Amino acid sequence: MSSDKGTGAGRVLLLPALAMAASWLIGILWIVVYYVSPLLPVIRELGNWNLLFGFAFLVLGVVFALILVVIAIARSRRRS
Repeated sequence: MSSDKGTGAGRVLLLPALAMAASWLIGILWIVVYYVSPLLPVIRELGNWNLLFGFAFLVLGVVFALILVVIAIARSRRRS
C-alpha cells in the first residue's frame, strides 16, 4: 500500500469538500440576506425566487457531499 501524499490523490477529496462547504455557505447566506434586507436591488427583483436559489445551492452542496462519499467508498474498495 502506498501513501497518497504527494500524488495529488488527496486533492481529489479536497475539491468536492470545498465545493460542498462553499455551496452550503452561499445557500445559507442567500436566504439570510433575503430575509434580513429584502429591499436590496437584485433581491427585491427576484422576490420569492430567492428561496429557490438559496435552496438550490443547499441541494448542490448535498450533491457534492454524495460525490465525496462515492469517491471515498471507491477508493477504500480499491485499496482492499
